[in-house]
Amino acid sequence: MFPKLSCKIADRLEYYGIVQKSNKALYEYGLRQMFATILNILTMLLIGFIMGLAVPAMVYTIAYIP
Repeated sequence: MFPKLSCKIADRLEYYGIVQKSNKALYEYGLRQMFATILNILTMLLIGFIMGLAVPAMVYTIAYIP
């Protein structure tokens, strides 16, 4: 799912002239990594809410990000 979405977004960026064709693969990789990171953060927060530990999950997530 993420590779397809990243490819589509990178194609759009190239189409509108925001990204050069030579850098398109780099942007695809960066977008894929960004989506994976967002998914991991949301998963940690969701598990915290389900277990009734929302505040510690948020504190952990904020401390984990840097």
